Amino acid sequence: MYESSKDLSSAKRLIGNFLEYFIDTFRIFCKPFSVFWAICRLHLVCVSYSSCWRLILSNWFDRAMADYKKLLIPIDFSEHSELAARQGISLATIYKATVYFLYVGDDAERSAQRLSKFLAHKIGYEMPVSVKKLVAQGNPASVILSAAKKIGADVIVMGSRGVSGLRHLMQGSVSEKVLRQAHCPVLIIKKPRATGSDNYVMPQIRDTSGTFQVDKILVPLDFSPASKQAFYHAVLFASRYNATIYTLTVFEKKLKETSADDEEHTVIMLHGEKIKLWEVFPRLLEESGGDHSRLRIKRMLLPGDPFSKIESIVEKKEIDLVVMGTNGRTGLEHLLLGSVAEKALRSLSCSIMTIRAVG
Repeated sequence: MYESSKDLSSAKRLIGNFLEYFIDTFRIFCKPFSVFWAICRLHLVCVSYSSCWRLILSNWFDRAMADYKKLLIPIDFSEHSELAARQGISLATIYKATVYFLYVGDDAERSAQRLSKFLAHKIGYEMPVSVKKLVAQGNPASVILSAAKKIGADVIVMGSRGVSGLRHLMQGSVSEKVLRQAHCPVLIIKKPRATGSDNYVMPQIRDTSGTFQVDKILVPLDFSPASKQAFYHAVLFASRYNATIYTLTVFEKKLKETSADDEEHTVIMLHGEKIKLWEVFPRLLEESGGDHSRLRIKRMLLPGDPFSKIESIVEKKEIDLVVMGTNGRTGLEHLLLGSVAEKALRSLSCSIMTIRAVG
């Protein structure tokens, strides 16, 4: 009995040693495959994390740039502000945003009553978005800028009366003062142009309710930080409204002779710097984030005066919306030079969105 148990234990040890030897041998034999598999797994993990981060960053960018969650609409009871209010509500409906109506008056209680009455009669009692009413006293432009910062507005939507001549030189307009200093994009809604037809409306107004809609967007692009951010906003508008983007680059001179439509080897001079179009534009498109597979972008490259070319393209292409960067000049520099954005505000027939460079 004792000998039998001893033999059994020896057999178990022998089998155990054999299995241990077999496993060690198998591990040695499979080690190269294990290393290969580990490398493959590491690669898959890296790719997954990379894709994940790209998706996260892309989604963050889209939210940061596309989501207009708070719209500030200044009201002065004019037909211009009524039009801005209607189109602002239409825009807010698309983005599911909250609309803040602001009236700057002398008496707070009376101003609140006038604002409520105006919105009820001109816009309607029931609006498809969340609405808040603000009243304040002071200089209109200063109050608008202060309110925009206080509520964290994502965009200011305004009507434009347009001021020209000596009065403009001395006073400017509220819209210009706001677009020059606002921390957020400013959307200036223009009144429809008058023509022989009483039923004529601007392309961005699709019905009598003033629905905001764009089919053609022009982006003056000089590759400055402000114009790049304008392009990003235009891309997001185009994605949302299925619009065509026209980019217009007005250059000082070409450093390499090519046809106007050939950008593959075109080098131009902008702001004293050499710009290689075949490098900067694909990078700009990539930086804008999102899916561009369905975007329709038409690039234009022209010599001459920037504003003259913008004005010409707006009329020729029947542009609905110009999205452009602004340098935000103030003081004597602004008085002497003005800005293309402010010239556009006074002269162009279509609506305009201006974006100041961040930083």
